[in-house]
Amino acid sequence: MKKILFALMLSCLSADALTQHKDFDSAVAAATGDEVVMLSFTGTDWCPACIHLHNTIFGHTSFAAGDFGKGLHLTEVVFPRLPEAVAAVGKEQMDANERLFEAYHITTGLPTIILHDANGKPFATVVGTRRTPEEYRAALDEALKLRTARNEKLAAAEGLQGMERARALAAALAVMSENLRDKYPELVTEIERLDPQNELGYAGFLDRGKRYAEQMRAFYALTDTFVGHYAPEDIARQHEQLAAFLAGLDLPHPEVAQQVYSAMADGYGLSRDYAKMHEYHIKALEAAPDSKSAKRLRGNIEYYDKTLLPMLRGEKN
Repeated sequence: MKKILFALMLSCLSADALTQHKDFDSAVAAATGDEVVMLSFTGTDWCPACIHLHNTIFGHTSFAAGDFGKGLHLTEVVFPRLPEAVAAVGKEQMDANERLFEAYHITTGLPTIILHDANGKPFATVVGTRRTPEEYRAALDEALKLRTARNEKLAAAEGLQGMERARALAAALAVMSENLRDKYPELVTEIERLDPQNELGYAGFLDRGKRYAEQMRAFYALTDTFVGHYAPEDIARQHEQLAAFLAGLDLPHPEVAQQVYSAMADGYGLSRDYAKMHEYHIKALEAAPDSKSAKRLRGNIEYYDKTLLPMLRGEKN
């Protein structure tokens, strides 16, 4: 596995506790048996939830003593904002962290932790923090059930042939969220081979994942130029750039289109054009109705339909 170094911002813990590692490869090398490798995407110098997870959860004596932390190997992928912290990480490392963030197709914000088995294969995602170490450990235990389910379904596929095996392998992948499935290229490739009619929908799946990462990288590069430019004429120009960006994509990934429409909706919100904001939230939802962002978009649309737009029109409930 390609070696990637990460900037770490975690106090040292004992060898019997939650163990920190300077990079993902060393964490995987240290993990054995049923131990878990945790890849944590975090912003420990500015993100309140990240700081809470870092200090209150992982820094708690229950993790430090190994009560909750034993068998957990942690590497943090840090996205700092304070100038001195950004300088300490360096542009090359920041770029590597951004690429990894995109490679896992993360749309949930920070902190997000990807759980891997001792072979470095991801199987679950834990989003956000929890109020107490006990509650966070409970969330980890729930996530570990996905590894068990994956392993059971992979075992059930042993000895099967043809479409029967393809369906069994697809069932194992279905245990995990879609953003993790392209980390199993050997299984996806086998399903494609066994399912020439694409009954299971995995034809071109790996190419779609690669396309998503490339298109999101270009999207972030574009929207980075928008920061600090919020005048009406700036927002109008940004809408034109976003529309041109989407039109210029060859086979736009649905979730990339969703991100573009959401960015346009945000721009209309800054302009206080709430009717247009509502329209582009609907476009965003229609682009990828099964995405992780879809629930939030549905909530926004419902609020606008039932509350905000009627209020702006002077209608009574």
